[in-house]
Amino acid sequence: MSSDYDLVVLGGGLEGRIAAITAVGYGARVALVEPPGLFDNGQRQRFLLSGLQQLAQVRQRQAVGEWFGDKTSIGALDWPALIAWSRIAAESAAARLSVGMMSASGVDVVLERPERLSRHMVVTTGRRRLSARGVLAAYGRVPFAMPLLKAAALPESADVVGGSILAIAWAEALAVMGVEVRLIAARVLPGADEDVRRLVRSQLIAAGIEITTIASGDRVTLNVDPGEPALTLPDFASDPLTKSPYLRVNRKLQTAHLRLFACGSAMAGSTNMRLAEYEARIAVKNALFSPNRSVDYRAVVQGNERYARVGLTEAEAMRRYGVVVQVQTASNAGSADLSRVAPLPMYCKLVLVGDRLAGVHLLGEGAEGLACLLSKWMGKPMADLDDGSLSGQGLVWLVFECVWRSRQSRWQVGHWRRDWAENWFNWRRSRG
Repeated sequence: MSSDYDLVVLGGGLEGRIAAITAVGYGARVALVEPPGLFDNGQRQRFLLSGLQQLAQVRQRQAVGEWFGDKTSIGALDWPALIAWSRIAAESAAARLSVGMMSASGVDVVLERPERLSRHMVVTTGRRRLSARGVLAAYGRVPFAMPLLKAAALPESADVVGGSILAIAWAEALAVMGVEVRLIAARVLPGADEDVRRLVRSQLIAAGIEITTIASGDRVTLNVDPGEPALTLPDFASDPLTKSPYLRVNRKLQTAHLRLFACGSAMAGSTNMRLAEYEARIAVKNALFSPNRSVDYRAVVQGNERYARVGLTEAEAMRRYGVVVQVQTASNAGSADLSRVAPLPMYCKLVLVGDRLAGVHLLGEGAEGLACLLSKWMGKPMADLDDGSLSGQGLVWLVFECVWRSRQSRWQVGHWRRDWAENWFNWRRSRG
């Protein structure tokens, strides 16, 4: 049966539009089917968090100034102005992925909610019927911050459900702005390194955020994790055993139907945007060409400006490689940081397999950018990191300290290099 399109993207999130613009760039005929307003609300939610984080930094610096005697006040928060700013910022930042730009690039944009998906990869909306060689589910999740976007003022209290990096970011930003926050989570940063998890948990408690597993119905609630998928696909696309609303995929991002692919929050409730973009590009190539590309999450950075990781955790490395695993850590109390009254400690852990870098775990300002830089050295000898390219303060200095310790460990007493060098020195001295 002939197809109208090479790929139909069931969109709604940022990953959906990235997938569509990527696919059309290969010369494919692409349609993007997206419920109206879903993408815009998701972007407003994203920039509302960004605005809260920026205002939180201003509040922290004001508190530092007051501690040193500066009584300048920034006044009360104008919540409607912040909501308006988030809308303007969302529109301007996503201009490249706007409906007009997508259409001009050759994407057939259908702003309708898909009503049906058949086994033959035919997508039906209220007005259209689109047949495709392949379909990509990249619709993301229902925006969870709508209670805030619709509120007339910043609430006095809020429950943030979830222990992911995104949930923690929302909890911290709201807490600094004076909101009484409870983080509803069984585990903080599930899947992260245990040492980082303990440090983050202690920092949240120090910030006045209550961590519990019990929610109450009398507060504004942000259901960050696991959230709710924006669309529900037919049973043939999902695992019949789990009955989960999220899609299960193989390493090539194929679902139970081999012509249906998925990425981002459509599967497993992931909230990591960097991962979603990475998955979108892999899924597009597999859907358009031969599905022979597998995802490799070891070199993909996960995190935000304060918490970031790439590669294996210490526990994962030990299970996989055993005794050849080495760990180098460094920390700093952050007492020289004058951007906040109570400085936050910094922490760095490098996981090595033999002498090769297998994992990076960072806690501190600038963590995500530094993790992106270090991801280029994944799987390479630590000696490659000691080339003078690392210089600076804060987390960069902690990474340099870990690299230096790794280099020194190769010359400790009992190591074959040290024994060989001592024997050679003894022989040279004996020769006069």
